Amino acid sequence: MDERAAQDGGKVRALVDSYPLNLRARIVVKCPTTAQEAVRIVRSAKRLVAMRLHALILAYGYVDMFCISRTTKTDAFMQTYGVSGLALSSKLPADQFSRVAVDYFSGKSTVRDHKKRLVELQMRLVAYYKDALECLDNAINCGNNI
Repeated sequence: MDERAAQDGGKVRALVDSYPLNLRARIVVKCPTTAQEAVRIVRSAKRLVAMRLHALILAYGYVDMFCISRTTKTDAFMQTYGVSGLALSSKLPADQFSRVAVDYFSGKSTVRDHKKRLVELQMRLVAYYKDALECLDNAINCGNNI
């Protein structure tokens, strides 16, 4: 754990301990020290349960993920990008969090849906910038005609 582990109030350890023994042995908690290491770890995972926004961002479109949200930023990410999860503020016992995550991962993969969403967002962003550049061109040309 990194120095922020205290912020989580021991919830990460409690969540890991709440998974069934056969699954617990496959759970790895990592705190990378560089951005490159974070990308490698997150994108090589088969499944991701994340509490941090950057882990969710790095995994989106690459890995099936479940968010245990602890802030409004991760709440907003879940809502905006269709990521499943639960809010830590819901006061559910750790074993219920793990049960929900296990049930979620036993269902259909969402990676394909997330990749489609990324393509849609990219197309909207390209269209937005194209419109913005046209507006700038028009403003520049209008100024040259005065």
